[in-house]
This record gives sequence, C-alpha cells and structure tokens, in this order.
Amino acid sequence: MGSLLYTIGYAGYPDIGGFIAELKEYGITTLIDIRKRPYQAYFEQYEENTLRNALTREDLAYIRFEGNFGMGYDEEDDEEPEKPVDYEEIAKTEEFGKGVSRLRYGIEKGLVPVIMGEATDPAMCARGLLIARALSGMGYTVKHILPGGIKDHSELEKEIREFTKKDIGTERTGEYQLSLISPDNNASSPLSDEELLAEGYRRLGRQLF
Repeated sequence: MGSLLYTIGYAGYPDIGGFIAELKEYGITTLIDIRKRPYQAYFEQYEENTLRNALTREDLAYIRFEGNFGMGYDEEDDEEPEKPVDYEEIAKTEEFGKGVSRLRYGIEKGLVPVIMGEATDPAMCARGLLIARALSGMGYTVKHILPGGIKDHSELEKEIREFTKKDIGTERTGEYQLSLISPDNNASSPLSDEELLAEGYRRLGRQLF
C-alpha cells in the first residue's frame, strides 16, 4: 500500500504548463481540487474546466471533492463568513472523515494524488493546516510542492512551532504582528512542542478568514 501524497498551490505557477510539468516530475496521477469555488478572476487558466482539460491532455486525472472535506459552502453566497473557520472542529465532522476515507481509498488503489489549493504557502491554506495535518497524523508521508523545491510536512510543522514561539514573544513585548512563518531560533516558550504546534495551527488558521 502506498502512503505518499502531495499538495500544491497554483498561485505560485502563473504558467499552467510549468504547473503541470511539476506534477509530472513527481509522478502525480490525480489532482484533487479543494477550492470552495473553482474559478478565479486573476487565474483564469485554473478555472475548473480549463484546468481539467489541460490535465486530461497530459493523462492526469482531475477530481473536485464535493463537500470540500467538510468545509461546506454555498456557491451562490459570496459573503465572507462571520467568524474564522475552526479547522479543529471541521476535522471532527463526518464530512471531513468521508473526504479522508475517499482520499485514502484512492491511495490504496495506487493513485499518487496532489491536493490543490490556491496559496503558494501550505501554511496559508487548508491543504496544509487541515488535510495534511490529519493525513500525516495517520502515518502518511505528505510533501508540499513549492516553486523550485519540495518541503516535507514535518519540516513545515517545525516552522509552525518556531512561528508560534516568535508570535507569543511579540505579544509579550507589545509588538504583536501576526505574519507568515518567520522562524526565530532564539525564541523561547513555556509550551511543549506539541502545544506550540497546536497553537500555531490555530493562529495560522485564524488568518485565512
């Protein structure tokens, strides 16, 4: 049984040809689209049908996950949610469990999937903060494809812990600034590594909505 899956954010690839070349380099067979709305004004090349057709020409499968791993939405409703989405609560839902089971079934059948969101940085996307977190916790190897390289999810989690230490430090000094991951190896915290990681996931998740 295979245990490997990838993630990618299309915002880092304005050229869809380069995007597909990255997928093929890593042996991807199937792209799983987790976007709430599969169309973007500034990324027309990644509109659902355009992307599907481009992938099909390269013998790659496109799947849009209905239910969005439990992150439900109304396609006719463009209003922002009233409060941040709680990824920890979503991970407990039946819909999220169904999405994970479906993904695991595909991997068991030999698919090499890549989970696609918009943001280049997986720490700024549900694919990293929710789905990769859950699958890595189940023993799967998760790798994040980035322009010019690849990052293991374990490395991302190390960065999240360092981000949390720095963020807590700025709160204590009155210089609070929630920013993208910016590790500070000199930062310290009374929290355990497990607590730092959980708190980092929460803080980053709150930035997204």
